[in-house]
Amino acid sequence: MGSSSGRAGSLSPLTVGIVGNLVLRVASNATGLMLGLYLQHINRTLYPISATEVGLFAVTFYLAELTLAPVFGSLSDRWGRRLFMMLGSLFGLVAVVMTGLTTVLLILLITRLLEGLSTASSAPAILGLLSSETDESEVKRGRSMAFFEVATIIGIAGGAAAGGYLWAWLGAAGFFLVAAIYATSLTIFWFIRERSLTLRHSHISGRRFVQLITTPRVLRFAPAWLAVNAIVGIWFSHGVFQFSKHPDPAQFLSGLSGPVVGNFFGLFGLFFLVGCVLWGFLYHRFARPTLMLLSLSGIFVDVAALYLINQYGQHGAPLLPALVVVLLGAVLVWSGFTPAALGYLAEIAESFPEDRGTIMGFYSIFLGGGQLLGGLLGGPFADWRGVDGLILLTFLVALVALVTVLLLRISPAAGSRARPAAEPRGIARLP
Repeated sequence: MGSSSGRAGSLSPLTVGIVGNLVLRVASNATGLMLGLYLQHINRTLYPISATEVGLFAVTFYLAELTLAPVFGSLSDRWGRRLFMMLGSLFGLVAVVMTGLTTVLLILLITRLLEGLSTASSAPAILGLLSSETDESEVKRGRSMAFFEVATIIGIAGGAAAGGYLWAWLGAAGFFLVAAIYATSLTIFWFIRERSLTLRHSHISGRRFVQLITTPRVLRFAPAWLAVNAIVGIWFSHGVFQFSKHPDPAQFLSGLSGPVVGNFFGLFGLFFLVGCVLWGFLYHRFARPTLMLLSLSGIFVDVAALYLINQYGQHGAPLLPALVVVLLGAVLVWSGFTPAALGYLAEIAESFPEDRGTIMGFYSIFLGGGQLLGGLLGGPFADWRGVDGLILLTFLVALVALVTVLLLRISPAAGSRARPAAEPRGIARLP
């Protein structure tokens, strides 16, 4: 996985980058889930907080990620990617310590800004590393992107589960344990040794950035990726707050404890992880738009399952276990969208090798932009109908993604079937 100069000990840069990403995601998602429970605690005991105000936390986080990811991505091409991975860990470390020390809403908003900077700094750098280290093999790239997603989802699941229990056991003091996890990711990134960069002196102007992000392939793909990430934003911005509010007799998914909420998101993450692994090995067999279309079917099944659980779960209906199985099975299906989207961006980046970090930074732009939109729209829908409002909004946004992917699939330039590339000699099967 690169020359000997690109190794940390016996580990390749890909391995170190992916492991560091996993630990960083555990910390950031534990912080995010605990913050949702913290806000509900403040809402109950100190002063009222509406769902729309909760949405502002998501907007703050994703706006920082959206606007600064391309800047950090471009700078990582010039100054090296390890610096920005470490900077991401440092931003998160400062943010989580501040979170544990205050109940002031404005200061808590500032901590979300710092968390957004953490993701904006680290994600393009890690993805740029994966792209540059796998430019000789599409199979290796597909596998590496799948492992990146595996690490991300393990981080989401593990962080969510850990956050729920840390809150139940320690309350706000749990934030300081999360700070130790951030410090661990900082240490891991220190050991990354990149291959020598020929791109150190590259520079991207505002005009060049606009040219890149408005290329036809990017524009055809952007609405679908924004929509899917908006769905993630809807639930990760508002789900914890809605699930943990006072019980609503008309909605089963309310009045849940911290550990139950954490396990809910952790179980989602676990099945998403399994789906990413499975799709990662099938990645090269499908044209990217086809894989996206197959994946979207799972979102519509999940919408139906969530609605039925929320409406009829309180009655102890015998179909409840079956609905949970359907819900998790559908997660396996729609988990394929993310590897397909990452692969699509990596293919575009091949055409612009000097702007690889910037192109891969689009991942954070679309992720942040979509989740910002989901957090912003989710507040009024949640204030209107609670969890049912979030379910309805998810359905509407999924329709946007479906239409976009259908148009992308019939476009002549949408992309052909990915060719299976042989592994070059001496390349390990795992990153």
